[in-house]
Amino acid sequence: MHRPALGLVEPRLQQVLMFLLENTGIAYVFNAPCDVILNDQTVVQPDLAIERTSRKSIVSARGIEGPPDLAIEILSPSTRATDEKIKLKAFARFGVPR
Repeated sequence: MHRPALGLVEPRLQQVLMFLLENTGIAYVFNAPCDVILNDQTVVQPDLAIERTSRKSIVSARGIEGPPDLAIEILSPSTRATDEKIKLKAFARFGVPR
């Protein structure tokens, strides 16, 4: 079975999510670099973030100001520790659904 390179996973997933969510008016799909501002000291950039259109008021020119409805991290050897330890804990602490 052919496996796509890690660098191809994010744009492919984003394209599918945009088709399913943005094109139907359900949610917005954001890709890195897009700041998710959880508080004044905690700003992260997930690979992809989903925000329902009904919550579009938390999206500003600075980024997503508050926990997104969904944060997606594409794990790779070079970012795995940061994604699993720092970002996952921050998302959980600020109420991003699991």
